[in-house]
Amino acid sequence: MDTSIFEHGDHPDQQHSSFSGTDTCEWTPGSRFLLHKADVTMHGERTEAIELIGERKPETRRYTMRSFDNQGAYTQMEAWLDEAGAFHITGTNVRAVL
Repeated sequence: MDTSIFEHGDHPDQQHSSFSGTDTCEWTPGSRFLLHKADVTMHGERTEAIELIGERKPETRRYTMRSFDNQGAYTQMEAWLDEAGAFHITGTNVRAVL
């Protein structure tokens, strides 16, 4: 998979970088959360992570994402689909459109 990620700041001229790797998704028991497993290389560094996507907020139609990686980092983000079907992710130092 190849995609683009935008980092650092809110301006349209923000830094652009790409990453490559493998992603898999599966529903957890009860189908209330989506388990996302990623093995990616970003900025020349390999990262393996799991993310739990769920907890939909009806008023904003956004989902909470919690990520845990192989270096011990924990990140909480928000995700949503726009009208065109693009998947947006925002969090501290993270802004992606997939």
